[in-house]
Amino acid sequence: MKRLLIYRFSTNENIKKLRTLPYDDRKRANCFEDLPNEIHFEIFDYLEACHLYEAFSNLNMRFQNLLASFARLKMNLSIGSKELRQNRCTHILMPNKHRIVSLQLCNFLDLEDPLSHCIIDASFIRLESLRLIGISADKLVPLLIGLIALPHLFSLSIEPDDLPDDISNVYQAIFNLSSLKYNQLSFFSLELFIPLPIATKNQFTGIEVLVIDHRCTIDELINMLSYTSRLSRLSCSEVNESNKSIIKEALIQISSLKCIRIVLCAADFDELESLITKIAPQLEELHVTCCRDITYLDSDRWKRIVSKDLLKLRTFDFKYEENIDEDLEVTPYHTSINRFNSSFWLKRKSQFRIYINTDLWNGDTIIYSFISPSVLQTNFDKVKKQYADIVIENQYETMAESALSSEIYQLTITDNFRNDDDNVFIDYIGPMLGILKVSCLILERRMMFIGFLINLIQYLPHLESLVISSLSVVTPRYLSATEVQILRLVSSTNKITKVILQHMNDLSEVQFLIDLCPIMHYLEVTCDDDQSLENFIRFILMKNTKYIPNLSTICIKNYKTNEITINKLQHLIDVEQLRLNYIIKKIDKRIYLEWN
Repeated sequence: MKRLLIYRFSTNENIKKLRTLPYDDRKRANCFEDLPNEIHFEIFDYLEACHLYEAFSNLNMRFQNLLASFARLKMNLSIGSKELRQNRCTHILMPNKHRIVSLQLCNFLDLEDPLSHCIIDASFIRLESLRLIGISADKLVPLLIGLIALPHLFSLSIEPDDLPDDISNVYQAIFNLSSLKYNQLSFFSLELFIPLPIATKNQFTGIEVLVIDHRCTIDELINMLSYTSRLSRLSCSEVNESNKSIIKEALIQISSLKCIRIVLCAADFDELESLITKIAPQLEELHVTCCRDITYLDSDRWKRIVSKDLLKLRTFDFKYEENIDEDLEVTPYHTSINRFNSSFWLKRKSQFRIYINTDLWNGDTIIYSFISPSVLQTNFDKVKKQYADIVIENQYETMAESALSSEIYQLTITDNFRNDDDNVFIDYIGPMLGILKVSCLILERRMMFIGFLINLIQYLPHLESLVISSLSVVTPRYLSATEVQILRLVSSTNKITKVILQHMNDLSEVQFLIDLCPIMHYLEVTCDDDQSLENFIRFILMKNTKYIPNLSTICIKNYKTNEITINKLQHLIDVEQLRLNYIIKKIDKRIYLEWN
């Protein structure tokens, strides 16, 4: 980083010099070859070594000399044919081992691979980062022992081709690398036992970032952490319940540990609590997805942990997953979820989300998610990038943006490919949803049958906002007599005031939404052409007075929106006297029609 800063300074100085040169000299300096060496070196630093040599080595003597003096080569030999990698290994890697700072190898030490004769030893004097993909598991420990000779190696990522038989020895060898700051070990295993002993006083490593990309148990993780007194960030792919009792002596506080991320935690809540409160009381970020132990939904317990044990915690990204099937039952812990909306959590500006992932092959899952403002903002920014054409201005904030930023209890159901068993699905999930105060429902399902929506909404009495990807009024069938009765009941009792239909195929879908949500005051749809746009405006404004008297804002998304479109709509409304006092406004690809 310091070297880059020096280069940037040099670049600015050279630009100033170029501005003071006579015109003819400045013109010559505009050629790439005439740029200062410092700028060339900065450009070289962004290029992979093989590409760098293939692009510049045969141009002229100037670039040959530059390449010969450039001491920060970054080489990736994990791709390409065997012949290509053999050629690059012979003519680029081997002669320049002393100048390589970053190296990535694939199938390393495989006797059939052209890189099998390459030995990583002390001749790689400048090597800082090493990534090994597909290395033979039985050759891993000898290799790691040899890496001790590399004084500048601070980053090591390993993806062996199979489960190492001596995984404890692998970690012991990794922890012996004195200069290492970052380590990642990745492999898949259904069963794994890591008999790593607790570290002694002289067995500490300088690792600051540890990525355990394989499954382990809580007690095994605690033993591993006993070696990492300088750890600042920990990431685990899967943590399971302990095989044996946790040794209290192993719970050594790591004052530098600020961030823990666990992709899936199947350990008991008691064990996870011991891990985060005893080892990392200075924790600032906690990202964890849990399962199996329903006590994770105890909001009062999380409140106690955050308020008494993790006083510096600023980012809390918590999720709990459970399967949706005949065994799903409402427990007191599900009821306590509503206390995540207490004043304690509201002061922290945290928000609660529920996601239902419906999958024909892997089964249905409900995910309870509690998100801190920083995580929520990150997700919000991703959505804004995805819908880059959306522009928000004052009160003309779109319904989708509003739902993401302000709704406290939000339920999102993703796409699935089933229709016949939707009623069974709702029978499973309905009682659970009935105890949750869901205020915003987002349905990311293409051509969703309206019968599914009707049956779902009857379990959501607190619903205020509804976001629908697209509807199907008659597919796969017409509404049954029972569903029609439920529709009449739901339409007279629901509290839905904001509706967005992202893909409108027919006005019958709009008619259904009018029947379903008669008290709505905001409606947003997407119209693909001017004709459907005019038909929609005429249809809504003619229905407004009698059937949706509270409607005061219509938002129409149309990618062809321009001033001509606005004028046409205004002419339509005035000539047909659809509305007397109104405001029509265009914001980017959206048309807003508003009245009192």
